[in-house]
Amino acid sequence: MALTKITKHIVHGATIVQVRYKDFADGSWATGGTENSWGSITITPQYADSTTDIMFSGVLSTEHHETTSPMGSAFLDIDGTNEYTITHVTRQGNMSFSYEQYGNRNGSSLVMSHRVRFGDTNLHTITIQVNTDGGSGTLRAYDGFILVKEIAGGILGANATNTFVTNR
Repeated sequence: MALTKITKHIVHGATIVQVRYKDFADGSWATGGTENSWGSITITPQYADSTTDIMFSGVLSTEHHETTSPMGSAFLDIDGTNEYTITHVTRQGNMSFSYEQYGNRNGSSLVMSHRVRFGDTNLHTITIQVNTDGGSGTLRAYDGFILVKEIAGGILGANATNTFVTNR
């Protein structure tokens, strides 16, 4: 009987190859312009032409909730490169969003969604960072959760110009 070579074939269509997720610990940082790491997750794509879908959510708040409170910003970095930024996430004033059965959090809801096609099968690190523009008080981060999916074959933005996906 002849030996048959088994190879890995790229799957096309809406096939989720892998899913990784992580619950970030709550954090607090003194105000200032430094980007502070809230947390990170790694992924190694199994296919070079797959699309990686990143979803992050959390709550940012400042300590004083008054006119001297700093404005907070959030950053999604991939391998040390800033891919996605939301500025002025926190604002002056007390903001409350009740979203769970046990109470509420004072702060601003933060949601980030980003897609990227790495073009390789190397290990990649996705980091969420936060900072403030100054002011007084402390920047606090609560309930951070990140979900990273690899979708085979480039189903998202599978046109010739890759209009909907960031190629790296």
